[in-house]
Amino acid sequence: MDKLGTILPGVLQKRGLKDHAQASVVIHLADLWIEKHVPHISGSLHAKTLRDGSTLILECTHSIAAQEMMPHIDPLLRYLKSEAPQHVLREIRVIRERSKQ
Repeated sequence: MDKLGTILPGVLQKRGLKDHAQASVVIHLADLWIEKHVPHISGSLHAKTLRDGSTLILECTHSIAAQEMMPHIDPLLRYLKSEAPQHVLREIRVIRERSKQ
């Protein structure tokens, strides 16, 4: 009997959803890592998107959260590279959240 882990990638690929699913996993792993390693800013910072499969965008509500995250960018990048080797992650960018008017 086939296992879900062997069937699911093929089904996702056939439907054109494999890249979206893998990007969602990377974003979810990044959010979990932030909550665990920098909990004091986790409410102000979250993973937003994975651009071109190589750049993870973190969005913050204020500049203090961005400053406090900067020393943690390299450890997060190393973690994501080890947990999601199918992506060629090159960088992580921290941007300010756009104001909603």
